Amino acid sequence: MKRFFAVLAGDSIYKHLAIEEEILTSIAEDEIFLLLYTSSASIVIGKNQNPWLECNLPFMKETGVKLARRLSGGGAVYHDPGNLNYSFILHKTHYNKDRLSQTILDAVRELGIDATLGERHIFTAADKKFSGNAFAIKKDKVIHHGTLLVDADLQNIDQLLSPTCKGIESKSIRSVPSPVINLKALKESLTLDALIQSIAEQFTGESFDAVLNDESLIDTYRSDDWLYGRCPKFKISGIHQQKPFTVGMKSARVENSDIDEFENLTMSELLLKCPQLIIS
Repeated sequence: MKRFFAVLAGDSIYKHLAIEEEILTSIAEDEIFLLLYTSSASIVIGKNQNPWLECNLPFMKETGVKLARRLSGGGAVYHDPGNLNYSFILHKTHYNKDRLSQTILDAVRELGIDATLGERHIFTAADKKFSGNAFAIKKDKVIHHGTLLVDADLQNIDQLLSPTCKGIESKSIRSVPSPVINLKALKESLTLDALIQSIAEQFTGESFDAVLNDESLIDTYRSDDWLYGRCPKFKISGIHQQKPFTVGMKSARVENSDIDEFENLTMSELLLKCPQLIIS
């Protein structure tokens, strides 16, 4: 296997996700890539999640936290400059979830932190979660990526990862909340650079500069169509002008409604007409 390792430049979550997808699309059968990166403050939801159920969109707008949707499934996670993200990309033939997770676990343990790998491949230390991961298979290729809380700003994480709206009925994948901890709380001297170095030593790959060739992928990842329109179908119920209503939503737009004026509204437009649906 040809092994390649890169630390991505910049802090754009949309560019980082675009690079992941571009490598996933073009990778050869005898190659494995490991990407490490940090992003500006963002909530990253799974491919099949509903953002209005997973995060507090008004509070995110107020605090400048971005919304992103990734290719893989799983739950919503918080990114910021104190959170190191890793991404393994390889051919399905060589994919071994346990082996890849062990690479990260060994890197953390080498730094003197007593970490364990639990159910759903969640990494814990001091009985709290410091890393979750998610997986996606595209034809015969796999992406296995996750987060590592090193020195993230956890002050507002509970408020950020709270639903925006009430009255939603959906079959979308829901996140499973867990108590979290920064690795720096367990080892005060820990730095992102030290963790990057430890992971690189465990992986032992050839360093390369990851360059995005198709810049249009960035526009795709930050588009409303991807962020909101890819949301699975859902229903929302409430009261409008003292009358109860239920609307069916498809691609975050009203597909059917028992109130004529709601027809074809986007979710944002519906919330403007029915602000009482927003959880205060």
